Amino acid sequence: MEAGDHADEAESFLCKLLAMNEESEGATSVEAHTVLYYLKVIRLFEHFELPDLIITMATVAISVAEDDDPNLAMLWSLVFKYHLELAHYSEAYDAVSCNPDPARRRDCLRQFVVVLLDRRQLSQLVSFTYSRLEDDVVAVMESRARSVELGTHDYYEILYAYHVARGNRRKAGGTMYEYGARLGQEARGLKALQQQARCYLAALNVLRLVSPQYAWVVKSLPTAAAKDVEMLDGDMEGSGGPPVKPLEKKVEVLDLKDIEKEYLLLHAKLKLLQKEADAITHISGKPMSAAETITLLCNVGLFDLAIQISKAFGLPLTPIFETLTSWCMRLSQSSSYSIAQDDALTAAAWDWLDSNETGSQQSAKELTSAEQAWRLLQRYLATYREAADSRYHRCVATRLLALGLTLPTWLVGAYKVVNAPELLRLYIDFDLLLPAAYLAMEYIDAVLGSGKEHFGLKVALHATTPAVWLPYTELDKLLVLLKAVQMEPTYAKLYQDIHAKLNGYFETLQRVSIDMIRTKLQVANTNI
Repeated sequence: MEAGDHADEAESFLCKLLAMNEESEGATSVEAHTVLYYLKVIRLFEHFELPDLIITMATVAISVAEDDDPNLAMLWSLVFKYHLELAHYSEAYDAVSCNPDPARRRDCLRQFVVVLLDRRQLSQLVSFTYSRLEDDVVAVMESRARSVELGTHDYYEILYAYHVARGNRRKAGGTMYEYGARLGQEARGLKALQQQARCYLAALNVLRLVSPQYAWVVKSLPTAAAKDVEMLDGDMEGSGGPPVKPLEKKVEVLDLKDIEKEYLLLHAKLKLLQKEADAITHISGKPMSAAETITLLCNVGLFDLAIQISKAFGLPLTPIFETLTSWCMRLSQSSSYSIAQDDALTAAAWDWLDSNETGSQQSAKELTSAEQAWRLLQRYLATYREAADSRYHRCVATRLLALGLTLPTWLVGAYKVVNAPELLRLYIDFDLLLPAAYLAMEYIDAVLGSGKEHFGLKVALHATTPAVWLPYTELDKLLVLLKAVQMEPTYAKLYQDIHAKLNGYFETLQRVSIDMIRTKLQVANTNI
């Protein structure tokens, strides 16, 4: 008892002594003097590195301090600091929440988050509710992720997991997209491209779980570096010139379709690297446009992927059809057609043919590489033909005719259904009078009702059906050309046959016109 009494007397004496020495510090009440005394003791404990005693002393000081005590925020900071040092995470978080000074609270929170990240205490980090501190926690994690070099830490994955655990899927998608975008700008190599692809896929997957009106992310557009701005400010300072206007941060809102487009281009890069591993430096380090990507894909025979990118970006398929037609011609002109004796060109063709869906019902072993390539071209023309649009048929036919090749039977048949007059015009332009003459006579017969289904005609020339027409300009050109070479018996006969067909057509046309007039007059008289 006597020892205890002596200790209380000594502590009381010390309090009074400290109060006398600290009058200049503004301590006016007993509670304030006591807090100052505890702070002095805490400094001694800090000197001797006694965190447990520091926490105890600071807790006692907080319990006796007044609500407006200026040292209260520092005491809570001390409690936080040493609880965190001792890995008492729950107590440290409580100390952050209780700190009355917003500035100190933010500083402690930043330190709390950073320490948990560095110590890999991810479950602890996600377990706290944070409530009003939620935005500050996210800001700290975002700042940490953006400030460190990629590849050294996985802060973006942690932030993504944090948002997913909190149910904030849009921010989770934005985090992974930002990570992928940074990889595309700062990292090089195959692994960086693969990681970027995984980031974009994660962003797409989580954004698809969000309502469509909220399925978007914000992308910062590249601006001048802050260092350059500072240098510019320094150069202009005192020069008498106009004041420098600070750069505004520009952003772009991307929806699911925009991210899907970026992923498609990235996926194409990876596919190109599978075909040409030596191009890793050129492909991975250079941002490529959709048109450039399509060109590279066509060069290595990845036509399905090239078409997918063209459709996504709204680009025409003309370059794809031109390149595939060239491949088909080269394969057809190669020296061998047998599977067993394929030369280097046709053997290499099987590699890119296997990368595309040919749609053939026959086994690949029953067809040559050239036949497979033509079947792929045929499937594309049938699949991607739009109503009343023959531009891709014209593209293929023009390329073949320009090299003096005969059009395949299936192409002629498909072209006749889509746009027979245009095919006739192409024949005439390339001086192919024989196929042009036969096509002209077939078309005249189709208009008269014989084989109209082969030309895509729904009706023929009749008094009770809608009007049909003939390409008179092309027919006149053809007749003039045939007349100029009538010394050849074949062309002379074709000239006479076409004339006879046209005369028969005009006779039928006159009869049909009279029938139509008579029918309309009868209807008019009946109505009267």
